[in-house]
Amino acid sequence: MKEKEKEKEKEKDIETILFATNFTEQAAHAGKFAAELAKRTGARIVIVHAADEVSESLMPRNQVLRFAKHWLSKTTADVEATGAPVADSILEQGRAPEVILQTIDEVDANLVVLSTRSSDEPGGLGLIAERVLRRSPVPVLLVPPHASLEVKKVLCAFDRSESAAHALENAAAFAERFGAALKVIHVVREPDVEDILGYHPGKQLLDEVKIPSEGEIETLIRSGEEFVKSSVASLEAPGRDVSVEARAGTPAREIIALAARGRFDLLVLGAVGRRDNPRVYLGRTAKKVSENLPCAALFLRDADVWQSQIEEEIEEMARNYRKGRQLRKQRKFKLAISKLRRCLAKAPYFAPAIEELSKAYAQSGYKAEAKALSKKARLVREKLRK
Repeated sequence: MKEKEKEKEKEKDIETILFATNFTEQAAHAGKFAAELAKRTGARIVIVHAADEVSESLMPRNQVLRFAKHWLSKTTADVEATGAPVADSILEQGRAPEVILQTIDEVDANLVVLSTRSSDEPGGLGLIAERVLRRSPVPVLLVPPHASLEVKKVLCAFDRSESAAHALENAAAFAERFGAALKVIHVVREPDVEDILGYHPGKQLLDEVKIPSEGEIETLIRSGEEFVKSSVASLEAPGRDVSVEARAGTPAREIIALAARGRFDLLVLGAVGRRDNPRVYLGRTAKKVSENLPCAALFLRDADVWQSQIEEEIEEMARNYRKGRQLRKQRKFKLAISKLRRCLAKAPYFAPAIEELSKAYAQSGYKAEAKALSKKARLVREKLRK
């Protein structure tokens, strides 16, 4: 009974998969991967498409929406034809990254599935995928055009960070669901002068920089391998096909090379590595790997990063509000309006900022806009009192 309960708990880890599509062939391939994952986990799929307002410059809005509705209906039918359950399909107007991030909260998604451009193209990741990867509060699964839909081999990139520990747990769970073999790779970074100092000191100072010897690197490799083995052992999953490897090199380069050479079907890694700055939302290794994906890749991060992100966004909102109010008092209304709008982009119902914006419009001569904003601020305050 306990084993069955544990199995149910694992399957509940992913209940809602948000699949974002732009109706390209790459997106259709990512949709097939999302469907396969949904069937394996029992999750439901929500499909979302953002009709970018920029498109209005190319064709009328009603044509854009009619086109989008048609292809969204077709995409939904294609996913359902695989046997995967589609709970909803959503069409929103706006910038794709913002629409996707907003929809994550609205549908309570546990995972986002996105397509990428071909790695042969410049900027193989794609702007939308990169922005979502940087800001998503849930794991992001990136599916390149050549990714296999059959997951037989899973590779987990592991360091000593919190997000890597989270990645290892998820890699093991995915391997179990797909009946796949799991390999865990730990790369000891071979430090160069710039890694040690953070900058290049020039030829005259090179002799003063201590570069680790081969023996010291070997010691780090053995230590890393033992650490990974102990972490794998703590998963308490006897019988699973798991292998461990530690090597020295540049992490991103080694991970990409091994994933390609070993013909892995899924790569799992932390989106944020061992950084002193918690406000780094996408680590250097994760970014380089995401731009050169040899297979589908799942990116995860730990909760501390999201707390830091929330704190930073609140600070940014407060900073724009204070600056906007100051500029209004200095009668620099155009700049004040810009700052206050940035504040409200983060917090649309922040009444003090709405009131300041109303005053800035009134002083600029836009009485109708000022009146509407003043009414909105009163309504917000009335609702909050209740």
